Amino acid sequence: MYRSAWRAKYMTLIVVKLPGPGRHRSRVEINQILYSTHSPFMVPTQALESVRTVNIVEDSGTTVTNDPSGDARTLFPLQAALGYDLAKSLFVGPNNLVVEGVTDLWILSAVSAYLTELDRTALNDALTIRPAGGAQKVSYMVALLTSESLNVLVLPDSERDAKATKTELLKAKFIRE
Repeated sequence: MYRSAWRAKYMTLIVVKLPGPGRHRSRVEINQILYSTHSPFMVPTQALESVRTVNIVEDSGTTVTNDPSGDARTLFPLQAALGYDLAKSLFVGPNNLVVEGVTDLWILSAVSAYLTELDRTALNDALTIRPAGGAQKVSYMVALLTSESLNVLVLPDSERDAKATKTELLKAKFIRE
């Protein structure tokens, strides 16, 4: 009894439809993988219409629906996946200027706004200024952004830590001069 209850709780159903013996792969029209997860990182936020929620109620049994319904445990992966997607889009754009700190962000934003008021050339609105939180963290920020195939510019200052970071970024080929 305990073993079958454990299996019912922790087993994952994976169904893979493959061509049968003697059948060519190109003749198979549908290949599907069905999986059950509580991981928000496995929720396809770009294709939410393919997501189904599974609810287990003692009185009525198990229901599978494409409506986002259920208890908090059922909906958490969807909420977390959508929240993560939203957070990524709020702070990262396709064109990024990485600066060391938030003070650099404030100064650049203020100067750009002032230049705009004077009808002079200012920073492009498509550019997202990203403070890294210090010279030591610039490399990590650049690595993160370039791993997402985003355009990245780095504006270091002239301190010793910034020079070491620039050398590190050039050596790793994250940036070019």
